[in-house]
Amino acid sequence: MRKANEKPYEIAGERTYENHPVKAFTRYLVFRTPERRGIYYLTDVVRDTVKKSGIREGYVLVSAMHITASVFINDDEEGFRYD
Repeated sequence: MRKANEKPYEIAGERTYENHPVKAFTRYLVFRTPERRGIYYLTDVVRDTVKKSGIREGYVLVSAMHITASVFINDDEEGFRYD
């Protein structure tokens, strides 16, 4: 599994929306996987995105915006990668 600092992605765009008291921040990432499947550790990427947004309260949505992609949220357990 790659770690986030290996950057298997590129930032394709960012957008901030503010309409007091609502603020939203969107960051689009594009992944280019060398193999058909890949497992990527995104915790640091999400943490950095939240920090950059300046938003201190709310929720985070992580979504795969492609029909052949998916996002799984699991603990980083060794056995998970081999099951």
